[in-house]
Amino acid sequence: MEAFRALDTVANAGATAPISKKEAQTAAAKRKICEATIRCLEEHGYAETSINRIVDQAGVSRGALQHHFPTKEDLISETADRLLQRAVRPDFSVSAGELTDSPDDGAAVEADILWTWEKLVNTKEYRALMEILAACRTDKALQARLSDRLLQWNDAIDSNNVAGFESVDRDDDDVRVLWTMARAFMRGLLIQDRYARDPAEHAKVLRRFIELVAPQMRKRRTAK
Repeated sequence: MEAFRALDTVANAGATAPISKKEAQTAAAKRKICEATIRCLEEHGYAETSINRIVDQAGVSRGALQHHFPTKEDLISETADRLLQRAVRPDFSVSAGELTDSPDDGAAVEADILWTWEKLVNTKEYRALMEILAACRTDKALQARLSDRLLQWNDAIDSNNVAGFESVDRDDDDVRVLWTMARAFMRGLLIQDRYARDPAEHAKVLRRFIELVAPQMRKRRTAK
């Protein structure tokens, strides 16, 4: 869990220390602007998320926005930090009940995968995050700024998954591989959803995927 602790420490540094009224106002303003950025990213995509559009969405002046975030890169970087923190689940090992000594806990694994889809991935926040991830492929400055953060995020997710699950007949690396497959599938499903004629087809595909992957894992019987 060290990767998650590092990520959590960076995101919440100073969170328990007393803050002044001015600091509280600054934090509230930055949160409001970042939330507006998330809405713009989800609704319009990265390329069309302009400073002017964010200003309109947040209901602040351009000067106020640039006081807190001098450049778009500064704003996207902090927004990404907030989105990455939301997309890490710290309590995966007990998400569908306490750790169990029973090998017959396939339903619990299915519930965890479904929870990941419904509460983490199929959300406006994750769609906004995907826009930033896609932008990093071509925006080298943004990529350089976020690359270490993204590596920490991925390590934190892998650590949590291995702490909460074990492979039925292989090693811990297989747990990492299976959950990486699941995350890649869910991201693809978000994109595929744009082309689905029948929403029921979407749910059927997800259910079939879960049926294939869930039997390969079980809830970890002893804390790792």
